[in-house]
Formats: sequence, C-alpha cells, structure tokens
Amino acid sequence: MNNDDQQLVEGLKKKDINAFEYFFNEYHKKIFGLIYKLTKNETDAQDLTQEVFLKVLEKVNTFEGRSAFSSWVYRIAVNTAFMRLRTKRNQPQLSLDSLLPQFHESGYQKQMAKDWSREVEGAILNEEFKETINAAIDKLPEKEKIVFILRDVEEISTEKVGDILGLSVPAVKSRLHRARLFLRKRLSKYFEKLQEVG
Repeated sequence: MNNDDQQLVEGLKKKDINAFEYFFNEYHKKIFGLIYKLTKNETDAQDLTQEVFLKVLEKVNTFEGRSAFSSWVYRIAVNTAFMRLRTKRNQPQLSLDSLLPQFHESGYQKQMAKDWSREVEGAILNEEFKETINAAIDKLPEKEKIVFILRDVEEISTEKVGDILGLSVPAVKSRLHRARLFLRKRLSKYFEKLQEVG
C-alpha cells in the first residue's frame, strides 16, 4: 500500500472529514461508472454507489493493506452490484428511467446526442450495433462479464483485475479470453445478418 493510500485509510479510520471528502471526490465517478456498466440502471447505480461508500466506511477498520486500497474498494463495489443483480434477476428488466424524458437541473429537457455527420441509416445501424454489443455483454456468464468490464471497458490492468477479484493473472486472462470469444461469436452473427440484408 502506498503512502497516499495509507494516509487515506488512516484518515477514514479516524472519521476525518477531509479524508472522506478526498475519498468521495477520488472514487465517486469511478464507482458509479463501474456499477452503472454492471446494472445498466441509473437509479440502481446511484443507490448502490451510496451503499458502497457506507460499506467502505463501516469496514475500513478491517482493511489490512494486503492489496491496494482501490482494489479493495472495487471488490466491494463489484460484490454490491452483483448482489443487487441476483435479487433482481427474476424481476422485469424494463426501467422507467428509459421511458421518461430526462431533464437538466434547470428544468429544460435534455437533447439526445445525435451524430449529424453520418447518414440516418448509419446512425440507426450504429445505435443498433451498440445495443447488440450491450445485449451480448449482458449474456456473458457473471464471472466472464465482470472480468471483461473491468479489463476491456474500464481498462484496468490484468494484475489489478486479479487483485480486485482475488484471481491469478492466468485466471483473469482465461476468463477474458472466453468472454472475447463469446462476444466475437455473437457479433459475427450480427454482421452475417447485416450482409444477408444488404
């Protein structure tokens, strides 16, 4: 554990407000982003991010420094997200947030980002492709999914992914390889259909 992490952990253990502010500023976006990628639900991601912060503060006295502090925090975030996903597995997946208009704090409705540089057909295919990728990632087995998101989406090093998940580097690489093969097969089918249509 480096000196900055050590100071942060000590500050959190002493319930120092400056340490908490630093921790929040340093980790809030990272944790929210990771949980959102796992849950695909903004409300859940907000709730679970708060839950992760509470868990870290409750459990910081148990942190022994055998791994990096950030790895320990990510591990809590991953476990918290997967616990929620397991409880929601049998519930409908439709999110009200996706059906309702989104508003800025000022009250004006947000405009959907559009890429006007492409033809309409290209934009539709682009959106369809994103949906296809997301659907394929969602179908990955849980163990491969989290490795793929941490390594290829969040771009966390293989060593740190192993640290977060308590896996050896070869185990991380093996799961990542299986995930990439699975996604390649899914996307190959998508492109084959496109060629048939074209």
